[in-house]
Amino acid sequence: MKTPADPQTTERKFRFKDEWLVSLVGTMPGVTPELINRWRSQKKPYVSQALIDGDVLAFSEIAVLVKEAFRIDSVDLNPGEIDKNAMQILPEKLCREYNVLPIKVDSRMVHLAMANPLDQEAIQRVSWATSREVTPLFCPPGQLDKLVSETLRPDALIYGLIEKLDQ
Repeated sequence: MKTPADPQTTERKFRFKDEWLVSLVGTMPGVTPELINRWRSQKKPYVSQALIDGDVLAFSEIAVLVKEAFRIDSVDLNPGEIDKNAMQILPEKLCREYNVLPIKVDSRMVHLAMANPLDQEAIQRVSWATSREVTPLFCPPGQLDKLVSETLRPDALIYGLIEKLDQ
């Protein structure tokens, strides 16, 4: 007679959307395996945001780790710093799907605020959609969620179009 499989062995371990960051921040003071496991059990989407929200690490500390390990710059934005032309080159669906926001654009490059700047699929999709090279910039996930919602809401887009017509 067969016994059912142990549920712990068949259950997949929850993965953060920024799982790539766990080994980097795991070496920082105050970041313990128990803390990471607690956030996993709470199914926090991003370990970086959990660190920031829990006052364990500041975004600037995480940004330094990312810069040293991956040579990726970071950006701490507010809505006024986002180039309006940049927001119009990328479909809203793509921004929401990958949690990205174009913040600056020129004829050959788009600078992209990303919660996961190592997401090659997102970088490739944005590159195809814009016909430009992508420069990924690490941005706090909570801030990026808020900016995507604020800048891509329908009334903000309509207001932007009206501003263009007035010029």
